[in-house]
Amino acid sequence: MVRTCIRLTLLPILLLYTTGCGGGADGGRLSAEGESCTRTAQCRAPLVCVNRVCGDGASVVDVVAGDVVGDGAGAEDAAIPDLPLTWVDPETGLEWQVTTIAERLPVAEAVAHCEELNLAGFDDWRLPTIGELRSLIRGCWATQTGGVCTIDDDGCLAWDCRIEACNGCNYMTGPGPDGVFWPPTLAGACCSYWSSTPVEGSDIHGWGIDFSYAVISSPGLTQARSVRCVRE
Repeated sequence: MVRTCIRLTLLPILLLYTTGCGGGADGGRLSAEGESCTRTAQCRAPLVCVNRVCGDGASVVDVVAGDVVGDGAGAEDAAIPDLPLTWVDPETGLEWQVTTIAERLPVAEAVAHCEELNLAGFDDWRLPTIGELRSLIRGCWATQTGGVCTIDDDGCLAWDCRIEACNGCNYMTGPGPDGVFWPPTLAGACCSYWSSTPVEGSDIHGWGIDFSYAVISSPGLTQARSVRCVRE
């Protein structure tokens, strides 16, 4: 079985077929006490995720996951992160869902999830295009908006247009939490996210981004990926 976290300098081609990095119920190594997390599903039971750290918290609130764990006793003593529901990117004007669901979905279900989402009083959410999703990349010169990777809404969307530069940057060296390649404001699994853009000329592959490397990849449409919804 292929490990889910692979250095691009060694085996870049395998990133087209893996699910990306990050622990939790949906795959990957679960974090031990004191290790980083973004949701309780990434922690070894019975640990919970509070302030992005797995700990013994049977009675605290897991704000990132939106769950109350245990009877709530002592929750007032927990340091609660102030996470907004949405975030408007000042560079694009797009409004993004801040905290994503733990479940990973195939692309058809990802599209439906965003279309059915009612968040912060808005119901016009949708799955982002590859160009919109790419606009979230921070700290990787090759794949951030305007970078040399040619996969973009107004660029090339065919399989053979995916050049070496689309393999992104060194694992988890971005400016986001724990080194993820997105803005520090966002939360969620550090892994692969779906766009709504299919690979041109293919009816079985779509474009997505693994934010642990800022790599632009083309997984099969039935493979499960994380989802972050957007609205204008």
